[in-house]
Amino acid sequence: MVSRQLRSRSKKRRSVRTPGGKAIIHYGKKKPKKHHCGRCRKELTGVPNAVPSKIRKMRKTERIPERPYAGVLCGECMENLMRYKTKYEIKFNYPGFSGMDFSRDLTIEKFLPGGWWQEISSAKKAGKEKLEFGKKEEVEEKVEKEPAEKEEEEALEEEEEAAEEKLKKPAKKKKAGEAVSEE
Repeated sequence: MVSRQLRSRSKKRRSVRTPGGKAIIHYGKKKPKKHHCGRCRKELTGVPNAVPSKIRKMRKTERIPERPYAGVLCGECMENLMRYKTKYEIKFNYPGFSGMDFSRDLTIEKFLPGGWWQEISSAKKAGKEKLEFGKKEEVEEKVEKEPAEKEEEEALEEEEEAAEEKLKKPAKKKKAGEAVSEE
């Protein structure tokens, strides 16, 4: 009996006569559909459409292009997604742009990681606190560093002077039979 996977009515069959004179049936293979963009349904380029067993044998670089959202979104949709995300990051992180009004696009947002909206809005609140806290730290660091920096500079100057003196003094040569007196 024919194997289960070949018993389907949708399988294409073709009778072929072999060189030995036997009539056998060749079963046609179906080719998988091309991959489509998850947002606009455009065909994706650079992603192979083959049987899973063949794709498994390919190297990772052959399977998926190296860019964000490859194999999921087309280039245009990916660019729109990045623009959408940066617009909201700018709106929440820079006070000058806080009045900008954007309409939310859920067809794009569904491809962003979960909770991205809360992260951006919470970063706005935390950003103000960090700025205020950071200014206090900078003032304290300047006050603490000034005396320490002066000491370091003086130590470096002394080392340089000592090195110059060593170069200026020529080394005394010993003559045969003479004792060198220490000064």
